[in-house]
Amino acid sequence: MSKTASPPDMSISDVAAYLAVTTRTVQQMIADGRLRAYRLGPRIVRLRRDDIDGALQPYGGHAK
Repeated sequence: MSKTASPPDMSISDVAAYLAVTTRTVQQMIADGRLRAYRLGPRIVRLRRDDIDGALQPYGGHAK
């Protein structure tokens, strides 16, 4: 069974709400390469939830 990637369906504001950060922080994460974004037109930018979850790194405690 093959695993397919989720479609790029989250806007920058959706991602900001999901991560509890500002839209500017999401834009900076895209600019510095921490998040991958897909441009669907001159003004439309979308992100995949799989890419966002993959970019999260464990911190503190028993993180490995």
